[in-house]
This record gives sequence, structure tokens and C-alpha cells, in this order.
Amino acid sequence: MLIGDTVNLPTIMVTPWPTIESFRQAFVDFQVNDNDLSRANRNMDIETLQELSQFVAPDGSLNFKYAVEQQQSRLYNSNLYPSYSITNPIAWAKFIDAWKKGAFKRKKK
Repeated sequence: MLIGDTVNLPTIMVTPWPTIESFRQAFVDFQVNDNDLSRANRNMDIETLQELSQFVAPDGSLNFKYAVEQQQSRLYNSNLYPSYSITNPIAWAKFIDAWKKGAFKRKKK
């Protein structure tokens, strides 16, 4: 059978300064080199935001929006025949390139 036992340890404060007074002096002497506008401009840099957005997963609202768009597309096309884009110039260019490369030739056995 285990018996509950409480051990009270003395409170300690861990700081990188030897005393509270030296911390207060360092806090008072702290100088910020950038002004607010330059810091905001640096944080809102388009290239940096685009670079960071590649590594951020979509949040719940974007996932919900994507799911609703997919559902709306299915409902919109539910009673229609599937559309075939025979007039799509990009598809025709891919088809002609594949034809020139011999993708449609019969293979010899």
C-alpha cells in the first residue's frame, strides 16, 4: 500500500542575470534598433511570406472552403453528362506532341 507524502521544495528563480537589480538595469538599458514601420515592412515582405506559405498546411477554414466547393461542383453537374473539352488547345498540343513522339504507334511483338 502506498502512502501519500508531500515534499515542499524552496522556490528558486532562474535568471541569466546574477541579481534582480542587474536584470532591471538591463531591461531599462535595452535599445530597439528598428522602428515599428521598418519592422512591420520586413515582416510583411512578399517574398518571405510566399516562401513561408509553402511549408504551412491549410487551416480548417481553407479545408472547409475546398470541401464546400467540391460539393457544389458535384451538385451543379449531378444531372449533366460529363463534359469533354475537345476544343481545349492545351490538350490538342499535348496530343500532337505525343503523336510526333510516336506514343500511338503499335508495338511489335
